[in-house]
Amino acid sequence: MTIFQKLALSLTLLRPGLQLHSVFLLLAVSLSFFAQDPLYAAERSQVFHAGRGVSLYYPFMDLIRAGKDDSPSPPYYGSWSTMHDQQIPGELKRAGFETVRVPVSPLPLLVVEDEQDRQSIYSQFAVAIDDLLRAGLNVVFDLHVTDAGTPWDHKSITSDIDGPRFLAYVKIVSSIAQFLSRYDASRVAFEPFNEPPPPCVWWPRRPNWSYYQEKLFRAARAAAPDLTIILTGACWGSLEGLQTLRPLDYDQNTIFTFHFYEPFVFTHQGAWFSSLYVRYLSRLPYPPSVDRTDEFSAMVRARATADNTLSPAARAQIFSEAQKYIKLYFNEPQNRDFIRRRAMIAAEWAKRNRISAQRIWVGEFGALGDVYSREAAAPEDRRRWLSDARSVFEEFGFGWAVWNYCCAMGITKGENNKLLDQDIIRALGLKPSSN
Repeated sequence: MTIFQKLALSLTLLRPGLQLHSVFLLLAVSLSFFAQDPLYAAERSQVFHAGRGVSLYYPFMDLIRAGKDDSPSPPYYGSWSTMHDQQIPGELKRAGFETVRVPVSPLPLLVVEDEQDRQSIYSQFAVAIDDLLRAGLNVVFDLHVTDAGTPWDHKSITSDIDGPRFLAYVKIVSSIAQFLSRYDASRVAFEPFNEPPPPCVWWPRRPNWSYYQEKLFRAARAAAPDLTIILTGACWGSLEGLQTLRPLDYDQNTIFTFHFYEPFVFTHQGAWFSSLYVRYLSRLPYPPSVDRTDEFSAMVRARATADNTLSPAARAQIFSEAQKYIKLYFNEPQNRDFIRRRAMIAAEWAKRNRISAQRIWVGEFGALGDVYSREAAAPEDRRRWLSDARSVFEEFGFGWAVWNYCCAMGITKGENNKLLDQDIIRALGLKPSSN
């Protein structure tokens, strides 16, 4: 029986002439119907506290690959032992982090056929989760779909809601939720999909992410009634995608997440892995003060001209986009007030939908620094951006998880150093080490 049928049944019992105590009794019965419905169960209100967090890209995004077809081979994932041996969980806890987001590639889980092999993989996850919990950290298990998982990437999984790939993914979500249900619901939460693709707004007769997410949510909830589930909007988990979600479609034991990398021209400057103009930028200041549009546009033009892999058409597009977005960056305020105006979109969405700020989580935010002998944002500019973004999120009462512990947007000293960068720790409002 649906919630509406239950309400209708209650109302049909109301008749003229009922005594006042009878009306109250019927209202209590109606409310009990709501309490019994899993989508409106008060006893299942959200208990997980995200707080201040960090993502650990390794080891479960570090797939071991072999063979001509580049498919994963056992043991599929990198080893957690390095994180344990270097006492990374304890270091993160001492710095003041409350939560660790553990991104996990779904690819090995989707290609493994033997259930015993799958349970062996789960045992690897359990070692990591137990280690983090013992250190006093909460855990978000993030099933981290990326564009690098072909044929199991964002678009292939969400191309057909009744297709074999999405149905296989639903089964994995259900299985993981059941695995996570063994843990204290106040310590472990589940994020079943990372950065769904466009469309960024709802369009009739086109794949709508909300339909896909509702199926994932129901599969996870059926397997784990008490588990906090973290939900996201389409358009790569952006603020715009968040606006398309309806919290009333889900129960109270949910958190809603968005990712924040704005202004993109600053946070992704130097992104060698991108095909966009930002790969040819570096040392763009934050916040901008004087107009340096011509200087940085010339930088992009010179570097793109020297790139012999570009076609004339691609080079022309890069010139055009660089000129446009660099000019915008220097001619419109791009500072803490800009970040606050953007984050206000999430705060107003929460207010409209009558949910608390504690149910909003900035699951990723960060800016590229110097790494792999490549230049990006200057360290001092990067720290200022991280400080402004973090302080805005906390002003609104949002939890957050910085991307990432190491590497391209890492908070450690260099790509291969386990030592936390104490200046970044300060920018994040955490506790710098005395060592």
